[in-house]
Amino acid sequence: MSVKKKLLLILSLLHINGLWTPLRAQDVIVYMRDSLYQGLKKELIPILNKNFKERVLLKPLQGQALIQRLKHEKHHPKADLVVGLENNFSAHDASLMDTLAPFSGDLPPFEEDLAPALQDKEPRLIPFCYSYFAFLVRNTTHQAKIQSLETFINSSTTTIIPDPRTSDIGFGFLLWMYNLYGDNHLVMWKKLKKKIITFPKGWQASYMLFLKNQAESTISYTTSELAHTQKNENDVKAIFMDDGHAVQIWSLALTKRGAKNPTALKVAAFFLSDSVQSMIPEALWSYPARKVKLPEAFATLRRPKALIPPPVSPEERERLIASWMTIMMTKD
Repeated sequence: MSVKKKLLLILSLLHINGLWTPLRAQDVIVYMRDSLYQGLKKELIPILNKNFKERVLLKPLQGQALIQRLKHEKHHPKADLVVGLENNFSAHDASLMDTLAPFSGDLPPFEEDLAPALQDKEPRLIPFCYSYFAFLVRNTTHQAKIQSLETFINSSTTTIIPDPRTSDIGFGFLLWMYNLYGDNHLVMWKKLKKKIITFPKGWQASYMLFLKNQAESTISYTTSELAHTQKNENDVKAIFMDDGHAVQIWSLALTKRGAKNPTALKVAAFFLSDSVQSMIPEALWSYPARKVKLPEAFATLRRPKALIPPPVSPEERERLIASWMTIMMTKD
């Protein structure tokens, strides 16, 4: 078989399996955080096909790869819309924000807890969904004794926390500590590190170790409790703290290319519609950014006091991580 025929065969197989699709000028390209894509694709793709005559192509990318792709394509953007940018990392990243266009259309009503993230008149980042950080425990004795982050740190409860150098939720917890305790946060880390079993690279690895009883708790989200309740695993509970819970927001954004595409604007609005927002709770175990009717389990789950950490620049992030590493590497 000639080289040309082999290439044609490979391309045809990729096309059949949906791994490669020739692009058309009218296509709307959506870069989407992989975790959101995996949770939503089953319901989302059919409804996009039904509502738009143009093709809306979802391209899943992991968090840092998503950001690097946008920066790399800054002068020649290939995507029209991005879904799943994490606000804490993105809002003060000037080189990333320079790839995005202001959203000048009318915005729908959002959940009240997201108000601090919607102060710009023409924001580039529009909340898509959000969650409250929380420690999950199995032992209800631990749960009953803990009323604040400080009492958790001072308790005997062992825990697993993803590495903030490689994990969104790990760095989100670092920000939670920093914003709650200010310059004293390193003192609190010094106390906490005695009970930390390990720092896996990501949330999934941390969660699997927790499920294997490698520690009594792990950092996750309040809504993670509901995922266990659905499976009749009623021993896994979120700890609710009186001093509040940091909020993680995943946003959508238009690229400068997308801002010139009328269909991309419609797709962005569709991601904020009731049709898509109502999928989020049970597909992602997160809260939709829009005010929509929630499943009964979500409606009855306690809502903690929301703490929205101010976004940090890449330089501030490096400084916080360097300080954290100094504490983690220092022998007591």
